[in-house]
Amino acid sequence: SEGVSQMSITAEIVWFVGFVVFDLLVWVGAWYFFAKVVRHGPDMQAEVVHQSENIPLGSMMTEKIDHHETILIRPTA
Repeated sequence: SEGVSQMSITAEIVWFVGFVVFDLLVWVGAWYFFAKVVRHGPDMQAEVVHQSENIPLGSMMTEKIDHHETILIRPTA
């Protein structure tokens, strides 16, 4: 009939607990990432690349450096 759940009460409780655990993991992961970004701060030594220099940001290549960081480099050609 309409408006009646086809799930048992046990299944609903298990689903809800799983949802809460998943939601908490997402929030913890997001706040951990935000805290990590704030803790490291901006790289004040890096060159600022402006779109107005007629170099589309999408055409810039990436280069791997220490600590598995990716930086943008200017194309040589």
